[in-house]
Amino acid sequence: MFWKTAGLKKLNQNDSAANLLQVAAPQKWDALLGKCTEADVLADTQKCLDDDGEPSYACQATQIPAATKPLPWWEWRQYVEDYTSGNVGLGRISKSFLYMAYHQGLVNLGIGLGPLLRWMYDGFQSFLGGLPYPRHSGKLTPGMRTPIANLDLQPGEWVRVKSLEEILAACDGLNLNRGTRWDAELVPYCGGTYQVLKRVNKILNEKTGKLQELKTPCVILDSVVCQARYSECRLFCPRSIYPFWREIWLERIASRASDAREIKLAQPLPSPSP
Repeated sequence: MFWKTAGLKKLNQNDSAANLLQVAAPQKWDALLGKCTEADVLADTQKCLDDDGEPSYACQATQIPAATKPLPWWEWRQYVEDYTSGNVGLGRISKSFLYMAYHQGLVNLGIGLGPLLRWMYDGFQSFLGGLPYPRHSGKLTPGMRTPIANLDLQPGEWVRVKSLEEILAACDGLNLNRGTRWDAELVPYCGGTYQVLKRVNKILNEKTGKLQELKTPCVILDSVVCQARYSECRLFCPRSIYPFWREIWLERIASRASDAREIKLAQPLPSPSP
């Protein structure tokens, strides 16, 4: 939730409102402020009914464009604030700036060296044990229908994210799978084991304010959020939004504990002592 500072007042021990909050019974406090019910909240989120009889909804996500303004590309103070606020450290900032210089200044320079530079990036990162280049294109040929998987994943189940190569094999040249984009911010989670948090069958279209039903459901994973590592227009964004995952990008496992046992059993046994 976002709060405008103009709408807040800092309390101290000498404020009568603070003393009232500490000593008043819950019933008295509700009577003083007025009780807001769930029905009140739902009613206030609906903007209007269109000709088709479907309501439009408004929330903080839909009103962000109206409450903010774009930053110019040369505005550097935002990154100073990211550091001074504790949002990111100097190590993270330097790595992201180095990636952006490589991505924008070399790979996308338009001189035909992009494939070679991506291959060099992958080789260097593989040597260091780091992440591969996050912006490879999907492997499906144009006109080919993207595949789907119906795992019927439910909240609480454990899954393993497939490798980047397996995921790109299920995406087209625009990195789309049935309209859902494979984003560079998802690459750090490849190969990891996570728990399903929720199934996503409907979303709110932030542009129209309408509820939109997904033809192919997605899932969101617990503690798996956008880290804003590789995105030009949202570098170091702290919103930590849950990305949507197609089930074909995941594989079900019994549990994290059993996954750990599988890894342990797969390791080679130590050689006997002479």
